[in-house]
Amino acid sequence: METTSLPKVAVIIPARNEVQSIGSVVSEVVRLHPDFDVIVIDDVEEADIGSIGSYNILDWYARGAVGVVTDAHARDTDEIALEQVPLYFRGLGRGIRPGRNMLESVNRPVSIGGVLVCPGDVVVADGDGVVVVPRRVVESVAGQARSILDSDKKARRSLYVKLGKKLDKTVKE
Repeated sequence: METTSLPKVAVIIPARNEVQSIGSVVSEVVRLHPDFDVIVIDDVEEADIGSIGSYNILDWYARGAVGVVTDAHARDTDEIALEQVPLYFRGLGRGIRPGRNMLESVNRPVSIGGVLVCPGDVVVADGDGVVVVPRRVVESVAGQARSILDSDKKARRSLYVKLGKKLDKTVKE
């Protein structure tokens, strides 16, 4: 994996202090760093509060984010699913709390769901979960992951052929 294919900036926003809305925090980060790929929010994980909703996630997406990973709760999840913005979160939250998050720092390590995420780490997520790959081992992990994926596709493709199933994107080369 070439390092030029890695994200230019991965923005990590610890948001434990509750003074301003997370939307204005992200807007300020976007102003300072307009080219970002993933927003990781270390939020109030123990509270049943939906810190992320359909408006702010779509706004972040419009500004260039490719997804959001948080150890907190989200609301408006039906709308977010329709918007097709990747969101990986702890659970559903009931309600909102506008005006209560503030920017603590940028590019500082945070713990998300018990996993340390450092500036420069690569965050990969799909329907099965989220994986954080430390920057120093990205190329090695990417090579191993590609090998496993290619082998899995080949094996499943042969089963598709054996069963007479039409090949789909998960088994095509």
